[in-house]
Amino acid sequence: MADDHHRESAQFDRLPSTPAVSIASHAQIMSFERSGWDARTLTVHRLHNILAAQRKEKSMPIDKYTLHKDSDTEKWRLEKEGSDKAKRTFDRKEDALKDLKHAVGPNGGSVRIRKVDNTIQEERTYPRSKDPKSSKG
Repeated sequence: MADDHHRESAQFDRLPSTPAVSIASHAQIMSFERSGWDARTLTVHRLHNILAAQRKEKSMPIDKYTLHKDSDTEKWRLEKEGSDKAKRTFDRKEDALKDLKHAVGPNGGSVRIRKVDNTIQEERTYPRSKDPKSSKG
């Protein structure tokens, strides 16, 4: 029985953890130990926190942008979905493509890149870790 518990705890400890979850879990574990909770309950509680944080991180929507050429100004505009205001403008498409990662900001986002004729050329996600796993690209 003790071996089963040890094997189960070791298996849970190998699960990935984010720093925020590790810090919160450590504080909670210290609190629970003072309350007299056993190691198995603490391990299950830690696993629950890790999985909840991972689900929340994956379910957060990412901002969507479009890069297109403005026919009036002849500049390339990066616009956030639902807004007519340009987040950034570029003289050349090449310049825009080189700077997309920084242009969408630290939270990243998905950028739909259009050709001069306004058809979709491609879609890129920054950072790559936010790219939906179900997408083809």
